[in-house]
Amino acid sequence: MSSLRDLADWILSSVRKLKHTVNKVLSLRDIKINLFTKPSLRKPSIKIKRAVLQSMK
Repeated sequence: MSSLRDLADWILSSVRKLKHTVNKVLSLRDIKINLFTKPSLRKPSIKIKRAVLQSMK
């Protein structure tokens, strides 16, 4: 039973890591979209800061 629990823990941690990676990639993509679509300097920088803070969580 302990090996089954280990397997479950490993699957859960892998899923968590995968979600984290996907979120990072998505936030980076959002930053790029914001940089290219919005020429105004203030709004994208706020969004970039927010995305960076969220990706660090």
